[in-house]
Parts: sequence; structure tokens; C-alpha cells
Amino acid sequence: MRFTPRFTIVLLALAIIGLSSASGQDGKPVPEKELSALLGPVPAEQFTWRVVHGPDFEVYHGKANAPLSGSVGFYLGGFPQKLPPGQSTVKSRLGRFSMKWQRTVESDSSITQEGIIEVDGLWLKADVWANAPNENQLNDLLSVLGRLPIFASGRIPESFAEIHDEMAREQQIQRLIWICWSALTLAVAWIVDQYCRRCQFSAASRLMIFAAVITLVIGVTIAVIGLSGDFGMLWFHRANMRLLFGAAVAVGGLALLLGSGLFLVRLFRAANKRRRFTVA
Repeated sequence: MRFTPRFTIVLLALAIIGLSSASGQDGKPVPEKELSALLGPVPAEQFTWRVVHGPDFEVYHGKANAPLSGSVGFYLGGFPQKLPPGQSTVKSRLGRFSMKWQRTVESDSSITQEGIIEVDGLWLKADVWANAPNENQLNDLLSVLGRLPIFASGRIPESFAEIHDEMAREQQIQRLIWICWSALTLAVAWIVDQYCRRCQFSAASRLMIFAAVITLVIGVTIAVIGLSGDFGMLWFHRANMRLLFGAAVAVGGLALLLGSGLFLVRLFRAANKRRRFTVA
């Protein structure tokens, strides 16, 4: 499976369509095998669980059973809907994750709150919500919910393992491209700088040439990407091309700024020497 820009757009479209079709539905009862993996050490009788399976997401709804009261739910996928603002923001923990909840207190004193977790730091997110008659009941619900394996340890569900592994490989490729391209750019600039040093260029001139070399490498890279078509765009999309070039521009800009500063200092010193010579 390859995460090209076109594939990502299709994935996002499917997620939006799936979320729209799933809204307002509690889904079907969770199969026993899937329920066991979902709950881990949590007793099955504490909640009645239902699930909606989408093309690249899952939505779980849990209705609390006595003595618990209320309901919980969470969306798992890469494209959670925008979090609606609540009356207040509450910080707490859900299992191993820090949470920033958007909380709303209804007229009957019941509490509804929702927050989003980045489960694997790559792609998978959990949009979690809960409702209870009061804060004590809400805390009881979240205490049980936090013991589910996905929240207690961040364990990736099997249904998302393939996407998670692919995203991890994409991140490794991204880092490799970052390192290789940056090392090549700096190496070319350093070789040119050494040549300028042997030719006894001033420090200001060398810094400006250093910045110019980086600019030239960026231009050549863009030209190569343009000539290579989709293949080049794919690899530099994986490397986050804007961030890659942005870092190079920052280094080149700093060199140019320092070079300009040194050049102005030289002009100022030369002007002072001429002034002192004229006065003498």
C-alpha cells in the first residue's frame, strides 16, 4: 500500500462519506472476538457495546450498565471531525494519554465532554466522548474507559496495524530523504566554500556564496522534480518538500544575513579609515 497524494485524498473522501453515513447510528453489536480484543481486562458486563465499521475508521458506542450510568463512545481513524467547542475546557488523563476535554453542562446538570487523542503519533487518532448524570458518574465512566488497551497502553488495533506499519515506513523514508538531501546540499556548499577560502575570498563574500549555492541546489532540485514527473513528486512529497526547502532557505538566509552584516561592517570600517586619513 502506497500513500500517494491522490490516495490520501481518496482516503479522506471515504472517511468523510463514512462519517456522514455513520452519524446518528449506534451500529451493530460488537462480535465476541473483536469485543475481547477491545476490552482487554475490562469486564464485558460494564457496558453494552456497538460498533460502526467504515472504510478506514471505526466508531464504538458504549452504553453503561448498572451501577454505572451514562454512555461513552470513540472514533478511531485518521480524520476525526472538528472538535465542537464546549462551555469550558477540562484537562485530565484517559489511561496513558493527557486529555483536553470540551465540556458542556446541560440544564439537568448532566455533563457531556469530548476530546481528541493522537494514539500513535503518526496517523491514528481517537475522538472520545462521554455523557453522565453528574461528575462522579462521569469520572467512573472514564476510569473504566481508560482501562481499555488502546487507551491504557496505546495498543494499535489489528484493523489499523497495516496502515500504522505503512505510515511508520513512510516516516523512515521521510527522514532518509531529509538526511541525504540536506547532507548533499551542505556538502556542495562546503566544497565551494573551501575553494573560495583557498582563493582568499573575504568572510562576507564566502557567506554570500554559501547562501547562493544553497539557493542554486534548491533550484536544481525543483527542476529535477519537474522533469521526473510523478516519481519525483512522490518522493519529495514523502519528505515534506515545503519543510525541506524551508529549512534550506532558513540556513541560506542566515548565511546571507551574516554575509551582508560583515560586508556592511567592512564598508563602515573602510569609511572610518578614510575619514581619519583625511583629518590627519
